[in-house]
Amino acid sequence: LNQNSILRPISKMATDSKGKRRGSRQPKCAFCKLNKEEHCGQLLVAQSQKMAAHHKCMLFSSALVTSHSENETLGGFLLEDIKKEIKRGNKLSCSCCHRPGATIGCDVKTCRRTYHYYCAKLDKAQIKEDASQGIYLILCQKHKEGAEDSSEGPKCGFCHAGDEENETRGKLHTSNAKKVAAHYKCMLFSSGTVQLTNSSRKDFGDFDIKTVIQEIKRGKRMKCTLCSQIGATIGCEIKACIKTYHYHCAVEDRAKFIENLDRGIYRLYCKNHSGNDDRDEEDEERESISRYGKEQEADRNREVLEEV
Repeated sequence: LNQNSILRPISKMATDSKGKRRGSRQPKCAFCKLNKEEHCGQLLVAQSQKMAAHHKCMLFSSALVTSHSENETLGGFLLEDIKKEIKRGNKLSCSCCHRPGATIGCDVKTCRRTYHYYCAKLDKAQIKEDASQGIYLILCQKHKEGAEDSSEGPKCGFCHAGDEENETRGKLHTSNAKKVAAHYKCMLFSSGTVQLTNSSRKDFGDFDIKTVIQEIKRGKRMKCTLCSQIGATIGCEIKACIKTYHYHCAVEDRAKFIENLDRGIYRLYCKNHSGNDDRDEEDEERESISRYGKEQEADRNREVLEEV
């Protein structure tokens, strides 16, 4: 089936001469259990699966990621992923109405408040939606106020959080001159950053700031496998794997991190490939030499610029 064959908005029920409903019962959203489109966007139906869901309920669900697969989709999401999210939601009670199906969590990772989309609006949570950047998130009342209070502070160019996340993501390094900020762990595991040698350790938390800026720019085109927001520059080490993450999202998704300070090796394996990290010493040595060469080249370029 193609996408057009299963994306069907719900039409009004047929009525008899007295205005009473007749025919089959109108489907309801599997998440919020409502069928009114004015609250949660268009109600879409996958006829082949007897499944219905509001577009907004899916867009803001924490574990749903849009797909470009040729498999059956509903509103841009794989049917199998929607089924998994519905199953997850059956275990989550809404912080507002206390009913199950609350798959939309506050964007602050330590916050346990979860909602239906309509309930988040009722609870006066802050809803952030930017289709051009793939941003769909909610902040509960408590953390909405905190976000507004800290809105002037620097934010990490990768994970978009400030120094309130330093404990889990490493120190937030900032450069007023370059107008850039980044957490240490976000830089450490990003695929394109270059860590400097001992001779230049003071340059932006041990990293060549030029490579950090380039990596942040690259991240603006990369959406996270888990949260669907941009800035996901940490890719699975398996080249054929397309999963990319923010650092904290990789931790939440139970990815495996390989960190060897002596060899300068920092890798990530998604949970599907976490058993593929046992590479031989020769491979590790080659990778260490390659990374060291990049560090030396960055130092030489810096010295040339300083002389000029």
